[in-house]
Order: sequence, then C-alpha cells, then structure tokens
Amino acid sequence: MKRIIASLAIGITALTGQAHAWVGGPFDNGWHSAELENGVYQANLIFKNGSGYSYFRPDQRIASDDASVPSAVDQRGSLSNRTVLYYKGISYVGSAFGTADGEAKDVQCVMNGGSESTYQTAASSQQTSAFTLASTTSTALSTTVVSSSRSFAFNGHWEAKIWQTAPSLRFKGKGELSFLSPGGTDAIAGLAFSGYSGLVNAIVTAVGNAQPGVNFPATFFSDAADAMSDLLTEMADPTTDVGAIIRQSGIDPTYENATVIKLKVTGTRRFF
Repeated sequence: MKRIIASLAIGITALTGQAHAWVGGPFDNGWHSAELENGVYQANLIFKNGSGYSYFRPDQRIASDDASVPSAVDQRGSLSNRTVLYYKGISYVGSAFGTADGEAKDVQCVMNGGSESTYQTAASSQQTSAFTLASTTSTALSTTVVSSSRSFAFNGHWEAKIWQTAPSLRFKGKGELSFLSPGGTDAIAGLAFSGYSGLVNAIVTAVGNAQPGVNFPATFFSDAADAMSDLLTEMADPTTDVGAIIRQSGIDPTYENATVIKLKVTGTRRFF
C-alpha cells in the first residue's frame, strides 16, 4: 500500500512540475553562448501618431571599410543596421546602433535618420567592336528610398530590459524621438552663424591677397580689422538681432525647438 501511495505521489509531481533548462553551455554563466552574439536585435517602436522598427548588431561597423564601395553610397538600411519610422504623414529611414549587457539584462540603442534618402550603386558594362578593344563603362544608379521634399531629420534613443532569455531573448522598454525641421529657429540660427562666419573668412582672404599701396590704400588693414571686430561683437552680443538668433543654435534651444515624443519598445533577438 505504501508503495502505491508513493508511486501516485511521484506521478502527480511529474505531471505538475515545470521543467527548467540552463541557457548556454557550462562556461556561459547562464547566458546564451558567445557564438550566438551574431544575432540581430529587432525592436518594434510604438508612439503617438506613428510607429517604426529598428535592427542592429552590437558588432556592426559604423561605416563600411570596403574600399570598393563608393563613398556616395548610402550605407543605411542594411539588414543589421536600420531604422524605419512613420510619423505624421512622413516616412524616415536611418541608422541604429546599440549594445546589450547580458549580466545586467539591459539593451540600449541610438537612432538617427531623415526623410530624404537615396541608395546609389555603381554598375559597369563592357563594349567591344571590330575596331576597338573591350572598354568598361561605369554608371551610377540611384534609387529613391524615402522622399518628402521637407528634409526633416530625427534622432532618438531607447533603453530596454531583457525579461526573457529562453527559449528566445526578448526585451521591452522606453525611449524618446526628437524630430528636427530645417525651417526651425535652430536651423535659422545655424544659417546666420554660417553666413557671418563666411563673411569673416572672406575678409581674411581679401586681406591676405591684398597689396596695400598698389591695389588698396594703407588703411585697408585697419578697416578690415574694424569690420571683423564689429561682426564678432554683433555675433556675441545677445541684445542684437543677429546675436539673439545665433544663441538659438545651442544644444538646449535646439532640443526645445524640436518635436520630442515618448516611445515604447518591444523586441527580440533574431538570427538570419
């Protein structure tokens, strides 16, 4: 009788107990094997008036090191590095760069992109005739990825916590997006700064090429110095119109003039 009761207890325990499996190998400290770190982190971005997604690999290069790839080629949008957003009627394409900390169970990502993007490739063709040797002709092919005729830009970041490691790695968290307009106050301030800087450089170039006493009077140098002093004083003085505008090109004013929205992120690590 005791044996029957013991057998029933063992059977009930076997049916109701949960099976637990270790992640990784004996030397991976309960984490996925290092051989699996070539996976791509895929994140779905959810925010008001839009949505999007990001792909990134922690070991990806920021820029291509392939010398055969023209510098004009837009490297954004690859399988292991891309961010695609839709916000208030405008589509954006850009990059995503991130890192993952397995012990802290933390994933972070930084994003950047714009509403205008093209992809260019170089195609070559050979032509031969009875009178000439074979010749190679290179042609640049351009494909529009996104276009809005607005030249908007976005920056963003998110941080997520890994809540599941087996059978697949999954994470969720929060972040924010910052949308910048080329016609905003910060852009106008940047244009004003560039214009005044160009004017100062033009004065420097003119003075360097001048020949006082031949092409210009001897007072040319002092007049140029006075003009540069007036420009620099006006740029630095916040009470002048130009000085007030230029002060809008700092980090804090740029952030205040941007459209900043909060986002939620959920994602997983995939292998292709």
